[in-house]
Amino acid sequence: ENMKLLILQDGGYHYSAVETIKNKYKNFEHKILACIEQTRNGLRAYKQYAMVGKIGYPVLTVARSKIKMNIESCYVAQNAVETIKSFLSLLNQKMLEKKVLLFGYGAIGRYVSKMLDYYGCCQYIYDWNLRISQVAKNDGRNVLETVNKFTFADNMLLIGTTGNASFTQEMLEAYIDSEADNIILASVSSKQTEFQVLLENKKKYVEESRILRIGDYILGMEYQFNNVYKRKKIKVLADGYPINFYGEESLPLEVIDLIYAEMIYLM
Repeated sequence: ENMKLLILQDGGYHYSAVETIKNKYKNFEHKILACIEQTRNGLRAYKQYAMVGKIGYPVLTVARSKIKMNIESCYVAQNAVETIKSFLSLLNQKMLEKKVLLFGYGAIGRYVSKMLDYYGCCQYIYDWNLRISQVAKNDGRNVLETVNKFTFADNMLLIGTTGNASFTQEMLEAYIDSEADNIILASVSSKQTEFQVLLENKKKYVEESRILRIGDYILGMEYQFNNVYKRKKIKVLADGYPINFYGEESLPLEVIDLIYAEMIYLM
């Protein structure tokens, strides 16, 4: 009854819960001192909720702090690229000089791109945000204005880092119409959204599917399409689940401690 509540939030999931609770307990929302959010996904959730409801407490964020933008992003990207490399090795493919289409050049995408440099990958960057695209160009990256059927090549690796549905229906149809017959998709994100267009429209496009299994180890799913001329496949590593969370330790505890300390310090 007499306690105050501080919400430490990772992803913007608490708003609907607060709505449910305050309908049951009067003055509940007034007991909340603040919500401190640590992710950009949480910021998007806040903006969406703020458009339809009134929030009776301050919402603070560390999503764009130096610790999040530089230290955490670097660790996430390093873990993700190394995990992708391990998956490719099990598929008898190499990361070295791999042709890569990278969706998103934000904090995570930029570090993923730097990690790919170590392997001499031929990178193409695509970002809907013109300002971020210009940052990629300033970094000397090969930035695509559009993704069409001429973009795709056999065994090309597509990495989504946007936190949204980066592989659109138009891109999927462009691949089906392309000369390539085998591409690989990997998500480096905060949730299973990068390839949701493919996963939600499997009945419309996919003719056959199978589990990618090496011994007892499951790598993801392979989806098969047919166009007029050839049989085409898409391998989705971890079936679109963020591969940065696939290992035992996606982020060292020392970095997590820094982030939570920063969240508490805001108060």
